[in-house]
Amino acid sequence: MPESKLREKVVNKIIGISRRFHYEPLTDELDKNQLLPKNLSLMALSYLLDSNHLIKGDPGRGKSTGARIISSVFGGVPYDLYHSLELQGHSGQVKEHVVGRLNFASLNNGYESMIWMGTIALPVLIVDEGNRLPPEVQGAILQGIESKRWNYSGNHTYYAGQKPAFITANYHDEGTEQLIPPLLDRMDIVTEERYFGRNNFVTEFTFERAEEERRRLLRDPEITNKAIEVLNKKGIDEFVRFIKSNRLKTVDPITDEEKEEIQKEIKSIKETKETKEGVNANDALLFLSAFDAEINWSEKYGSKRSVDPLSDHPHDKKYLGTHVKTGFSPRSLVATLEYAKGVAWLSGRSEIDIHDVATVLPHVIAHKMAYAEEFSSDAERKDMVEIALAKKLVKIALENYNKVAKDIKNLLAQIQADPLKAAEYDINDYDHPLQKSLIATVKDEILKFRLFGEINKEELL
Repeated sequence: MPESKLREKVVNKIIGISRRFHYEPLTDELDKNQLLPKNLSLMALSYLLDSNHLIKGDPGRGKSTGARIISSVFGGVPYDLYHSLELQGHSGQVKEHVVGRLNFASLNNGYESMIWMGTIALPVLIVDEGNRLPPEVQGAILQGIESKRWNYSGNHTYYAGQKPAFITANYHDEGTEQLIPPLLDRMDIVTEERYFGRNNFVTEFTFERAEEERRRLLRDPEITNKAIEVLNKKGIDEFVRFIKSNRLKTVDPITDEEKEEIQKEIKSIKETKETKEGVNANDALLFLSAFDAEINWSEKYGSKRSVDPLSDHPHDKKYLGTHVKTGFSPRSLVATLEYAKGVAWLSGRSEIDIHDVATVLPHVIAHKMAYAEEFSSDAERKDMVEIALAKKLVKIALENYNKVAKDIKNLLAQIQADPLKAAEYDINDYDHPLQKSLIATVKDEILKFRLFGEINKEELL
């Protein structure tokens, strides 16, 4: 892959955040060829990909701090502006605190207008302790994340556009709510903030010095105060224009144009490769497809449904579906591919490999997967239980895949060589759910071809 100046810029920012701000100095490595702190790198990718990121941990571990640092270093918007307008989760919050309220002065003059909250107009949406918010407030955030627009009373809408979102949550305890399932499902990935090392006696970057560096480099009271003044006096549109033209002078931010180019570079990372075994022989994509098929295919029920009991069919017990109560959604599959491509891009590679998928997959499923009662984490673990369970599931999936990879590739080669012949294969002659899925797919495609003819892409829609 040709060396990217933008990639170098991003990597330097990740290293700088880790060292200068003492953020995640002790962590897993992202990739054996690119020794970057994993959780911090995944947060950076969430910013660059405009994705939704859930950060869990105990109070005081730097969950919201990390989100603000990432947003300031990468985007150039002052840390203290994010801190000033950040939504703080507690049970007393109402929708008006998140979205906005009617302008009562305009009502006195006979017309309706809105006073929108600045939180929704910032380049990054940061919600602190989102699990403490009432369900109706979480619903408003869900709408904003999903539709990119914020609505008040059905009459007023503000379109905020595509942007990343960071939501933090403490571990569930007395007095906290849970994130509502639809909002949890929209979180593309989860990471955990944990013990980060009190001081670094080698470089002398102590926690206190990191705090001083953050105040010196990422805070700008002049910009922050002026931005809030503009918001209060001139409204949200002028506020957006102001922060776009007034960025921190102490950082070299990723511009909107650079961010768009980075997204194109990440998107260009290949999912497949040409080999003698066929065009789709990349183990990364086949492993992810096998993971998807094992979880979502059931010999007993035809499909994996959360409303069905776990299958007791002897065939199903060999695969992942017997360990989980929920399925693997298309949204999660897309997120896995996007982040895996991001990992490959950070590592300077032109295509994803199976390690990239195995690295990000536990973080994509950990907060969404419900497990069978007998599926437990190992006695010793380094991660919170949800991520530990997800890593265990992915490890089993890798073991299953390695046993059948050759057979799957052989079948795929046969399908590519003669799809008409492959359409006559009997699904019952094949064991692995991905093999069954491939045969079902080719049968469906051949049927559509016979019924409707060849697809004319220009006229299809």
